[in-house]
Amino acid sequence: MAVQYYGEPLIGVPFHDRRRTGIGGSDAGGILGISPFVSRLGVWEDKRGLRAPTEGTERMVWGNRLQDAVLRGYAEDTNTEVVRGRFRRHQDHPFVIGNPDAEGIRDGLPRLVEVKLTAYLDERWGEDGSEDVPVHYYAQVQHYLMLRGLPVGDLTALVGGRELHTYVIPANPAFQAALLEEERSFWSLVREGTPPDPDGSEDAGRALRTLYPSALPEEVVANEVVQEYAARYSAAKRAEADAKRDKERWAQAMQSFMGSRERLVGTGWHATWGNRAGSVSWKSVAAEALTALQLLASAPEETDARLLRQAARESVESWSALQAKHRGDSSRVFKLTRTSATGEPVEDSDG
Repeated sequence: MAVQYYGEPLIGVPFHDRRRTGIGGSDAGGILGISPFVSRLGVWEDKRGLRAPTEGTERMVWGNRLQDAVLRGYAEDTNTEVVRGRFRRHQDHPFVIGNPDAEGIRDGLPRLVEVKLTAYLDERWGEDGSEDVPVHYYAQVQHYLMLRGLPVGDLTALVGGRELHTYVIPANPAFQAALLEEERSFWSLVREGTPPDPDGSEDAGRALRTLYPSALPEEVVANEVVQEYAARYSAAKRAEADAKRDKERWAQAMQSFMGSRERLVGTGWHATWGNRAGSVSWKSVAAEALTALQLLASAPEETDARLLRQAARESVESWSALQAKHRGDSSRVFKLTRTSATGEPVEDSDG
């Protein structure tokens, strides 16, 4: 009989099965509600075996391929003796697990080594040697330091495929104690089969659709708590409308300043208000083209071949004119993009 943990039997890929027997470093940010990638509900679904393992994206695949190269560069740059990490389980807290990227020894001091790849450094990253990294990475490193009982961790990041930056993160006992309690509480929800509250993220929405994929023709009466949810939803909807109006107002203010110019540059951002051709009504194009082709096809059999070729050529040559005829009015499109200190676009830029 297959071993049953808290979801489906552990009969799949060993790596994924093992991850479901506890809380790993990449789960810490999601459990704390600070991960941009996964929600608490998403982590819970994963541990319960209700979520299919994430297929490796091209970015993830190359990240794994480049880890060894980054570790070699880190070892050379810092004169650190490095060995690859392996799966571990905390001896006192069995639900605390992890597979750190590597561990090393420098100046006689053992340390964790975690590898990241990023396109650019934004305001979440500090100076080399500092502990200022994105908060979900900080939580991941503290989880691994707690797991291994190490005094310090180096997070080394390959930026843009050409620069290696290393951040030094000392063990934070107070943070680790709070993290351990959050993980203990979360693991109880996993074992009990009690899903945590959704947090409004896209990942939590996906998790809810997985839990409840179809609706039954039934009705349920709201209790006092859900009444409050409804009130908050209504308030948020009104605030969303107000925010949308404010967004348009300030966009229009910038457009007024730009006038006929296409690009506006500020500190930490730039905006464009470029031209966009009107969309083509392909239905109208198809109707007119079909009529022309039908007339061409209905020509008498005795029609001179030269005349038919000429008519067909004219039909093809008029294609661009036909599109132009049924193209809507051109317009301008506004977009504001936040940029990093190096001028690279920041991912949460808004159009």
